[in-house]
Amino acid sequence: MKRLVMLMLAGALSIGTMHSYAQSTTTAQQTTEKATKAAKKKKKQADDQVTATQDQATTKAKKSRAKAEKAVAATDAAGTTATETARKTRTKKTKELTTAATPATPAVPATVATPETPKKTRTKKSKEVVAAPAVPATPATPAPAVTAPSRPVPAAPAVTAAKKPVVAPSAPANGSDPAIGTDAKGRTIYQGRRGGQYYINKNGNKTYIKKE
Repeated sequence: MKRLVMLMLAGALSIGTMHSYAQSTTTAQQTTEKATKAAKKKKKQADDQVTATQDQATTKAKKSRAKAEKAVAATDAAGTTATETARKTRTKKTKELTTAATPATPAVPATVATPETPKKTRTKKSKEVVAAPAVPATPATPAPAVTAPSRPVPAAPAVTAAKKPVVAPSAPANGSDPAIGTDAKGRTIYQGRRGGQYYINKNGNKTYIKKE
């Protein structure tokens, strides 16, 4: 009987001990789970805070970069505008200088047709040009009176200067070029339409005179 009572007491103690152990184990597990959950929550909060901070930094960096790009674009646009304005001003000044340096082309006067001079009038004018002026006669110079005892000395005859023969100009070769005079050999000199001077040689051809 005593053994049965002791066995029962021992069983009760065992059951109590086991129950206490189970309760303590459960409490420890709950405490561990709570600690784990708290740690996970803190870690998640820390991760979220780090992620938010990184997002804010990235957003701020993007905004700063966009602002810097806008400033660079505005500077480039201003530089391009200034360069274009300077180029236009330089081109305008170059055109003005070129215009000022280039002399104005004078207007070419219209060529007026020269009316043809009649043949008789040309021949008459040629004669007037070629004809040499007549040399006036030299008056007689009286000789000094010589006193002679018997015969008077007759006066010396008047000396008359010889006249140069006048060469009448011949008609021009083509009937239109006027005669402007004669050369040292007595050849008639004609002037062509372009200003050249020539004479007619023995063969009847024109021989132009070289201008000195």
